[in-house]
Parts: sequence; C-alpha cells; structure tokens
Amino acid sequence: AIRICNKERDKKRLQKLITLYCNAHARRKFVESLPTTPEAEYFIKRYTQIYKIENSLKFISKSARKKLRKKKRTIMKKMKRLAERYKKEFSSKSSFGVACNYFTRNFDGLLAFTFNVKLPIDNNHAERLLRSPVVGRKTWLGTHSKQGAETSAILFSIMQSCRLNKVNPRKYL
Repeated sequence: AIRICNKERDKKRLQKLITLYCNAHARRKFVESLPTTPEAEYFIKRYTQIYKIENSLKFISKSARKKLRKKKRTIMKKMKRLAERYKKEFSSKSSFGVACNYFTRNFDGLLAFTFNVKLPIDNNHAERLLRSPVVGRKTWLGTHSKQGAETSAILFSIMQSCRLNKVNPRKYL
C-alpha cells in the first residue's frame, strides 16, 4: 500500500512515506527462538543495549539524541550482517530462521527510527492502548443489545481519550 501511495506522491512531487517496523516485534521473534537456538542471545543482548540507550534519550538534548541514535544504527547494522549469515545456516522454517528473515527483510523499516528523533523505536504505546478493547471483548460479548454495545464502545473511547490527554475521566464525566 505504501509503495502505491509513494508512486502517487512521486507524481505530485510530495515527500515519500516511510515504513516503520516495530523493533519490539523483531526482538520478540529472537526471544521466542532462544530456547532452541543459543545464537539468538546475541540479538537479544543487542536489543537490550539499544532499548537502554533509547530510555536514556528522554532526558538529553536533541543533538545528543542524534548521536546516540547513530550509535544504535551501528549496532543494528552489525546485527543485520550476522542475521544475513545465520539465514544461510538455519532453516527458514525454524523460529530462529524466521527471526533472522523478519529482521533482514524489514531492516530499513526497523532502522528508520534512528534517522529521526521524533520517530518511536516500536509501537508498544499504541498496542497498550489497544489492550483494553481486546480484554473488553468478553464483556461486550455479554452485552445484550446493540445499543448497549455501542454505548460501551463510546464510553471506552472517551476513557482512552481522557487517558491520552491526561484528564481524569471521572471528573470529565
């Protein structure tokens, strides 16, 4: 879809859209492969290092953040070279092969956050916001009317909007 959008944007001389991939998902694939593949530990340790650097960015200047993001880019490029090598050594159907393939295939989108300090390293924040509706599904299955389900959905949206805007939902209501 982004490729098609970018063709249209090119025709109109607009800036191209970039694809961001979630580093938490890439890391999770390596974690899932660890029980059977000790080689995955290297990638998990590098991701631990990257996330430690990322967490420190909140309290430093923009220029310092750029330098640290460049450091993460170097770490990730080393990870990619090793993942490329392991792709040849491991079955693409093994959990480690899947992790290496995912990492190398989506590398540009995983690396994109290192070029712009405004871009997030992952989409964990958005996924946390979606957790409540997923948990709430069971509640909504017990809703006995269409109006009750719609009311629940509206109230839930208001609650999440309050949380995002740091407004006490009880006071708002």
